[in-house]
Amino acid sequence: MSLRKLYPFILAAAVAGLAMAGTVSVQIKEYEVPTPRSRPHDPALAPDGSLWYTGQGANKLGRLDPKTGEFKEFPLKTPNSGPHGLVADKEGNIWFTAISGGYIGKLDPKTGAITEYHAPQQPRSTCTRPYSTTMGFCGSPTKRPTISDASIQAPAR
Repeated sequence: MSLRKLYPFILAAAVAGLAMAGTVSVQIKEYEVPTPRSRPHDPALAPDGSLWYTGQGANKLGRLDPKTGEFKEFPLKTPNSGPHGLVADKEGNIWFTAISGGYIGKLDPKTGAITEYHAPQQPRSTCTRPYSTTMGFCGSPTKRPTISDASIQAPAR
């Protein structure tokens, strides 16, 4: 039996298990970001429990401390960078993609320092429009982020 055929059974077993466990209580809290119309995007948790997001419309990265409700924003060096995806590494650095600026950035939240990594200018570069990030820790000797590219297109048929 294929794994795809097992998914409905796994889902049904999980739902049944939750039903047997009793009532599940969920609490949702909404926050107003400090910069209006910043278009918060791609939230991600850091090792310290803080919640990070990209402020696409404001050219900023933002951090929310869920325990206190306090925000801190970090403006990017390059205007109109278009921050999009982000992820925290084990040291708490925030790696992000700048889809409009064409670079990958790293923010050190302790110092506020931002380092930009630009792709070499060449035709069909794999990072001309970096889109989102994941951390390549699974078997990766470099422990560097993996980047997907919004400019890669499907081959013509």
